[in-house]
Amino acid sequence: MKNIKLKYLVPFIFFTISMVVSLGIYFFNIDRALKTEENKFIELAKYRAIERQGIIEALLRKDDIAELRRIFNVIGAAKDLEYALLIDENEKVIISTKRMFA
Repeated sequence: MKNIKLKYLVPFIFFTISMVVSLGIYFFNIDRALKTEENKFIELAKYRAIERQGIIEALLRKDDIAELRRIFNVIGAAKDLEYALLIDENEKVIISTKRMFA
């Protein structure tokens, strides 16, 4: 086995250690950044849901069923949503995103 000169070995060890530390910091920060973005997305979704709820309540007070249907059509177009229902106090379906409920 050849002897490796110390002048090459020491920089290589320092380089290796610094790369491991740098990659560790990089991956730790990516994970934290992804969690931050996910939290922002969840907060935005909550805000939009509350906003839509207010709009739907206002339209119900005005008895604007045509506009409610349009909103539920938009809501129903979401690929990750199975269905959405708007029911009254007697649990009768007023509007839904699927025909089987209406």
